[in-house]
Amino acid sequence: MNCPRCKVSMQLETIKEKNYQLEIDRCPQCDGIWLDFEEMKKLESIVEPVAWEVRQIPPQVDQLIGLYCPRCPDSPLLIKADHPRDRHVIIDYCKKCQGTWLDPGELTAIQQEHFLISLYHFIRDLGH
Repeated sequence: MNCPRCKVSMQLETIKEKNYQLEIDRCPQCDGIWLDFEEMKKLESIVEPVAWEVRQIPPQVDQLIGLYCPRCPDSPLLIKADHPRDRHVIIDYCKKCQGTWLDPGELTAIQQEHFLISLYHFIRDLGH
């Protein structure tokens, strides 16, 4: 599979977490990642409370460039959407195969959350 941004061959990489292991496709040139259906949900569930959020994501103008699905044979145009946890992250997803493209730094930005917000969510969830 080729990177939707750089068009170079992507490499398989294994991500190991406590309860699961995922194989994702990573571009060796731009460092973007392709997540197949359900992999995005698993990685989104990881929240890393931090004292200071530092986003290192591409500029919005680069995030808005149209990309095509690297997984589907007919390569449909990926749909752009703001990520609900971080409005600065614009994800690209395929309506057909439900895969997701994340530019470099976007996964980290999605997983990081200011520790006060994490504390608020924790306390809120205790009451439910």
